[in-house]
Amino acid sequence: MKFFVNCKCQKITRLLMVFSVVALVATVMVSVFSWDLWLAGTQWILVSILFAVYALHIENCHKQDDA
Repeated sequence: MKFFVNCKCQKITRLLMVFSVVALVATVMVSVFSWDLWLAGTQWILVSILFAVYALHIENCHKQDDA
């Protein structure tokens, strides 16, 4: 992915994006299969969005530091 080419924080950003996808999977499990995973489905969506925003924030902060 060209998104991570020159990023010093590559591992952290990828990890946060992986957490975002895992939270989306938790959303499906809670909403479709009615599993009890500590939070409701809509709350898991918010967690997923939060991880993605943090990943993008870290990526953009490092781009500004390098400039």
